[in-house]
Amino acid sequence: MLKKDYILTVRDVLNRDTFRFAKLLAGEGGLDKQIKWAHILESKDFESLLNGSELILTTGVGLQLDSPNKKTYEQLIKKNVSCLCIEKGAYFHSLSPEIKKLADKHNFPIIVFEKVVKFVDITLDLHTLIINQHYQMLSQLNEIAKEFTDLSLTHNGTLKILQKLSNYLQKKVMFITKEEQSFHYPPESKSFEVMVRSNYHKLHQMKKSEILTIEKEEILIYPSIGLGQVWGHICVEVNCDDDNEFIVSVLDRCASAIAQILLRNRTIEERKLNQEDEVVQSCIQGKNYPIEELMTLLSLPNQFKHEYQFRTIVIQTDFETTISSDNEWEELKLQLSLSIRTLYSQHNFLPIISVRKNQIVIICFSQIKESVTDNKNKLLQVTKKIFSSISNKLHNAQFGISSLITDVSKLKDSYSDAKKSIKLQETNIITSPFYEDIGIHHLFFQLENRKELDAFVEQYIGPLIQYDKENGSELLLTLSTYLDCLGSKKEAAEQLFIVRQTLYHRLEKIHQLLGKDLLQPTNRSAIEVAIKAYYFQLSKSS
Repeated sequence: MLKKDYILTVRDVLNRDTFRFAKLLAGEGGLDKQIKWAHILESKDFESLLNGSELILTTGVGLQLDSPNKKTYEQLIKKNVSCLCIEKGAYFHSLSPEIKKLADKHNFPIIVFEKVVKFVDITLDLHTLIINQHYQMLSQLNEIAKEFTDLSLTHNGTLKILQKLSNYLQKKVMFITKEEQSFHYPPESKSFEVMVRSNYHKLHQMKKSEILTIEKEEILIYPSIGLGQVWGHICVEVNCDDDNEFIVSVLDRCASAIAQILLRNRTIEERKLNQEDEVVQSCIQGKNYPIEELMTLLSLPNQFKHEYQFRTIVIQTDFETTISSDNEWEELKLQLSLSIRTLYSQHNFLPIISVRKNQIVIICFSQIKESVTDNKNKLLQVTKKIFSSISNKLHNAQFGISSLITDVSKLKDSYSDAKKSIKLQETNIITSPFYEDIGIHHLFFQLENRKELDAFVEQYIGPLIQYDKENGSELLLTLSTYLDCLGSKKEAAEQLFIVRQTLYHRLEKIHQLLGKDLLQPTNRSAIEVAIKAYYFQLSKSS
């Protein structure tokens, strides 16, 4: 429980033995103001001598306290002085009604000593008390800091620390990370958590404590900082009667303990990601891991030993052109890994991730409990979300997805298949990211380094290719579009943005060059394959 007996107030001072001859003349509403120091003042030039929250002792020499002139009193109020104590004597006899009205309005206590007192005795008494109370405060802070540290080493430490903080301050508290993950206490303070979360965009960049008004509530915001980085913010409801200076001191200890938890979690996560990265890179380079070994290395569920399937997703990136420093890259790398893991996990996938500047590789495991179509649709939905979230950070990006595989010894092949899909998308040969949708291009990959494929292309469409090169024409494009439109001249002309008469002339020239009936089934099939093979070979050299 929060103790306040270390705070010295004007009311406390009036009960001291040194104030037995004192009488309150005005400003009763300010009796609970805190006194941080006692100061003897006998000069009218005091602006630079005061910091605020002082108890002022004076005989009134040179201050004109005995007159209705408000100037000195207004200056003291403006400097946030806690109270004014005047010795009755040659320089002060009584308080005018105007000054009393001013003091009452601003809750500024004015105290008079009816008898001569020793200011040195009063300052010694009050300073000793203030120093002792300050020591008590430090002892309390050290005690609560130790409790916070101990709780930070337990399971679910952040929530336990907030529980301790809430019970200690008797207030609603919450902690929200920069990723907007939040913890709050007590449990019934959900509305407080929702209110702060909905306004987090206003405070997520704050690097020092500040009181904000959110939906008419005063909220003290304190950043949790570790290694020079803001990890999140502690939020506490406060009111005008609170000792916010002490609350800030408590929050400083609390924020440090939470920062330690987040730093440890980050270290563990980085270690896990580095291990995953090594495994993924080894797999795509050809190392074979038995599923039992992968389960041990990556903490896969036991049921994966008997029943699993996976796809490999490759996201091609160019972070090397957009990231300027190693620190920036390490931070982005961790954020990407965590967000990727979170999104796939939310859809019951188990991702193993490698994030490099030129590509992201995700081996996405799932249990065999859904159809290939359902798996495909769900995986595409998640991958598109991830891709859209990072594509704005890149100049050039593309992703490909392998077929569904049930043998981890084929991890290298699945990586290669995803890369092939990217290659075909880059040259606009296909639009689907899935390798299983590449159709006849699968055969082209098997023949890409053999002369038979080039010979086949030359046999069926060679004359067209040569004619286009020599004349800058578009006969091959015309033929491809015509066949895609199933021989509809009207539709082909519209897609090519030419009049039908121009299309007729082009088709006549194509017939002359190829000497074949284009729509005869055997010829048409061969020509369509030859056109796809030509564009495939062309993509290799681009």
